[in-house]
This record gives sequence, C-alpha cells and structure tokens, in this order.
Amino acid sequence: MKYCYSILSGIVIVMGLLLVVYPVFFSDPSILPILFISILFLGGYVATSLSKSKKARVGLISGLGVSALLLCYILLHKKTVPTSSLDLISSLIIPAFIMCIGGFIAKLKA
Repeated sequence: MKYCYSILSGIVIVMGLLLVVYPVFFSDPSILPILFISILFLGGYVATSLSKSKKARVGLISGLGVSALLLCYILLHKKTVPTSSLDLISSLIIPAFIMCIGGFIAKLKA
C-alpha cells in the first residue's frame, strides 16, 4: 500500500492529540464535541497532505483506522457493549466521514 505512512501519520496524530487533551475533557465536558471534531478534521487534513497523490480517500482510510481504535477503546473501557446499530454507526462511520472531509479540504488546498 503506497499510502501507508500518510495513513499511519493521520492515525497517530489523532490518537496523540486525543491523549494530550484527555484531561481537558474532564474539566470542561461542553468543549468535547468541538475539540473532537476539530482533531478529526486535522488528522484527515494531515494524512491527505502527506500523501503523494493528495486523494481524499487517504483521510477516509485513516479515519477507518481511528474508528477501529476508538471501537476497541469503547469495548475495553465501558461496562456495556454497544449493541444498537446507532452506537456502532456513530463509533465507526462518523469519525471516518469527518476525516474524509478534512482530507477533501486538503485536496482543495493542494
């Protein structure tokens, strides 16, 4: 896969920023959605910017990797398993879609 490094860099940037701002989530939970969405946009933007072809699908694939890691986190740290389809859609598809939008913005800037 020729986009391997850019996909991995997008995943690492998102997970690293989430770990850095994790204490902020506890002090002010109202900022959580805005901060989470902006981190996902940034990860998709960086993943697409670092790829050679500047395709938005690089951000989408990186977003699917982030979604898989977030789903593993949910399964390991929550007491209940997300069994409804709405929970699975929100944890799998929405982060990938947001990172794809960030990749599309990077494609327009290139």
